[in-house]
Amino acid sequence: MAFNVHIPSLWERARWWSFALLALLIIILCGLTYVLGVLRAPSGVLVPVGASVGQKVYLSAVRRGLFTRWLNWKRNQISLHEMNLPNIPAGINLLFTFSTWGAVYVKNLSPTATVEIREPNGSKFTVAPGGSLTLANHSVLRLGNNQNSCEYCYYA
Repeated sequence: MAFNVHIPSLWERARWWSFALLALLIIILCGLTYVLGVLRAPSGVLVPVGASVGQKVYLSAVRRGLFTRWLNWKRNQISLHEMNLPNIPAGINLLFTFSTWGAVYVKNLSPTATVEIREPNGSKFTVAPGGSLTLANHSVLRLGNNQNSCEYCYYA
């Protein structure tokens, strides 16, 4: 009667771990491709209009941390508070979302304040809290009520 002993090789011991690591690497590469290749970075300029004091804000130049700027799955979004605009009334916050195909969406994150948006063709829209709207090139955003307000024009 023959006596056989099987001693597993290094490959047999590491096979399942290497498959798991390879699958994890593929998932990480697909995620990075999506975040860096598909999500559009913020772009455009906010220019103060009328009596608003301030200077142009280039949305691509707004500095955020390393994670939120490059590796975040929401890197195509930027809020009004991240821009550090000097004359924004208290309690107003907007979220700008830049889509891959060039559209820019504005969502009102303010708890009670409304935002008025005037488009170049003369249309006026009021964005209620929680509401959103597609922002056209040369649109004017009026932030705040009549006494304490500021206006910015968005240029793509």
